[in-house]
Amino acid sequence: HMALMYDMSISIGYIPKGRVIGLSKIPRIAEMCCKRLQLQEKIGEDIAEVISLATGSNDVIVHITSSHSCMSARGIKSTDSQTTTLTTKGVFNEDH
Repeated sequence: HMALMYDMSISIGYIPKGRVIGLSKIPRIAEMCCKRLQLQEKIGEDIAEVISLATGSNDVIVHITSSHSCMSARGIKSTDSQTTTLTTKGVFNEDH
């Protein structure tokens, strides 16, 4: 069922470490990471890793909220369900 469509909103943040990438690169990276069939959690991990590699920063956060059609079209048919995942690296992963 994970091959069904989903509507996803992705927010990405990072703390630059001397290198800042252009704003257009961020959605390109997200789109590239979403092209394969995979779990939402893995998409967040992949985006965080590519942003980290592209910027040289280990301080990355990725927030994903999505509506999966497997929840609205199958099973419980919950049209208002959303799934949220948060991937953190570096300072975003520390307890404050």
